[in-house]
Amino acid sequence: MFTTLVFFISITASVTCCITLKRRPFTGSAVIKWLALAPVAVWSHIHAKSTVHQLFSFALFMHAIGDALLELCSNLTHKMLFLSAVMAFLTGHLMYVAVFCLELPISTAFVMDFPRMIVYFMSIILCVSIAFLIQLWRPVSSSSSSSSSSSSSSFFGAGLKMKLTLTIYVTAIMLMACAGMISDVHHRRKLSLQTLGVVMYCISDALIGYLAMRGSKSANLEGVHSVLAPVANACTWPIYYLGQIFVTITIMA
Repeated sequence: MFTTLVFFISITASVTCCITLKRRPFTGSAVIKWLALAPVAVWSHIHAKSTVHQLFSFALFMHAIGDALLELCSNLTHKMLFLSAVMAFLTGHLMYVAVFCLELPISTAFVMDFPRMIVYFMSIILCVSIAFLIQLWRPVSSSSSSSSSSSSSSFFGAGLKMKLTLTIYVTAIMLMACAGMISDVHHRRKLSLQTLGVVMYCISDALIGYLAMRGSKSANLEGVHSVLAPVANACTWPIYYLGQIFVTITIMA
């Protein structure tokens, strides 16, 4: 009964986030977003049978806090709230890395026969992350900085503190994805929902990066962005949420 109630609240909140996409943020939307993962984190903690489960529940709760804070900083304009959200997500990522590494014995961590699909996933994640960091640290001219400052949805051209924080964040995502996939293959000898979950998480963050990068693109591609941006914006939350649920199912099972 308790499990049914928890996932009913979680799924209802997540669906509400999707339905109200064009209206957000509105009063109470941060609470709704928080309710998508916070009850699942509490459920995970109550049903924890090991240190790995307890650490995972705290990681999930930090992601729920990050979701709420990100909802509060409308269009990334409130830099302190955005940095707080990034720090919450970063803490959750590092806890995920610890969870996956605790599941993976050191003696076998570096001598595994990696499936080719794992190598492909890691390579794609690495290339996308490097492209994002290059764009993040690229010098911004005065004309483009003025245009990016007028675009409230872009954090390119930001200050040193923001760039360092985002660099650490992206590095943590790469570590989390690689550790999750290696741990998954080691335990199950095949790709399961855990790998799918971490890949979907990376896709959702890549979509967020694209939406932020869009403000620094040339006007020649504006027609393409006008088509892709709404699709990316609509897909970001469901992909992220399903990724978190897939990882939860795998870990708690």
